Amino acid sequence: MISSTKEQQEREQRTVALLKRFENSLPPDRIETCYSLATHLESVVALEILLDNLYEFDVTPMPKELEEIKTLCGDLGVDKKFWRHW
Repeated sequence: MISSTKEQQEREQRTVALLKRFENSLPPDRIETCYSLATHLESVVALEILLDNLYEFDVTPMPKELEEIKTLCGDLGVDKKFWRHW
């Protein structure tokens, strides 16, 4: 089933909001890649890359951020292996 434009916009907004929380925790080029993907209908890939980068750069999400990550990833169908580190 193809997502509606409204659903796609909601995914994008939620993903971008999460990305903003980590702007100062990752190198600019890494976060920009995620933004680019999220705003081009690739929110799942953007989240996967974000989570890989957080792990790679030893960034531990705060409890509230981790809950947001789990909720958003669950809603978008992102595999749990991407947040298993926390």
